[in-house]
Order: sequence, then C-alpha cells, then structure tokens
Amino acid sequence: MDASNWINLALLVVAVVAALFAAFQVVEARKARADAQEARDQAESHERAALAAATRSADSAEDSAGSHRRIAAATEDQVRLVKALAPDRKPWTLSRIRRDGDGWVWTATNNTLENATDVSIGSPRFLHQRRLVLPPLPVRSLPHGKSIEFRYLDEPYNPGGFIRITWTPADGDEQRSYSQGIR
Repeated sequence: MDASNWINLALLVVAVVAALFAAFQVVEARKARADAQEARDQAESHERAALAAATRSADSAEDSAGSHRRIAAATEDQVRLVKALAPDRKPWTLSRIRRDGDGWVWTATNNTLENATDVSIGSPRFLHQRRLVLPPLPVRSLPHGKSIEFRYLDEPYNPGGFIRITWTPADGDEQRSYSQGIR
C-alpha cells in the first residue's frame, strides 16, 4: 500500500467516526426535542389547570362576598327591627354619683346601642346652663355603655335642673338629642 491509500483509509475512518458522531447527535437532538415537546404539553396542561383553579377560586370568592353582603344586610335589618320593637327606653341614663363641693357629680351613660360621636351636654334653659360644669375637652366618640361625667351646681331655691344631651350616631345620621330633668 502506498502512502495515498493510507491517507485515504485514514480519511475514511475519520469520515466514518464523524458520521457516527453526527448520527448520535441527531438521535440525541430528537430525544431532546421530544422531551421539550412533552414538557411544553405538560406546562400547557398545568397552565390550563391553574387557570381553571383560579377561575373557580375567583367565582368562589365572588359568591362568598355576595353571601357576606346578604348576611350584613340581613343583620342590619335585624338590628333595625330590634330597635323598632324594643320597649321605649331612654337612650341616655343620667345618674347622680357623689357630692362635690357646692354641687353633684353626674354621669351620662350612652344607652343608644351604638357609638355616639360629637357628644355635648347642655341645658335648654339659660338658668340651668350656667349651673352646668362640663368636662374640659369635647367628647368626640363615646361607645355604647360608656359614661361622661359632669357637675351640676346646687342653688338653694332651685335644686333641680334640666339636661339636654346631643349626639350624632356613628353611622353619620342626623344629630339627635335627649332631655331629662334632674334633682
């Protein structure tokens, strides 16, 4: 064999090895493409399942919110009904607590069944108003069942008085008032 045959044989071997390597790459590329397609199909399937779950969740949340709105409306209706059917009760209770110098300390207790805002105590009669000693700061909010203290000064010829409490319900309704005589 001469040298050109050896060179041709070596080139043939290199060509066969290159062809085998190329064939191996083709097989691996097809496997990788098949795996990629399977992963894509699974991702699409998961995406559809996630979208369906999110849609069900949103529908459920919407149904739940509607139920809560209906429950809240029914509760408000029940509160209105209870208030309407409740016996005629006083929205405020005035109680004489203790003697304090030349007058008495009184409390006004919120019995309105709701928070009262912008509460003020006064008297519709001028003579009684000047005998009233109020807390130094205005009462912005007074929860149901809580009290405000005030003093009412005695006068020997007129021991009693007349008190008016004005407030706004927490829901922002119009201002209300309650008046009661005290002794």
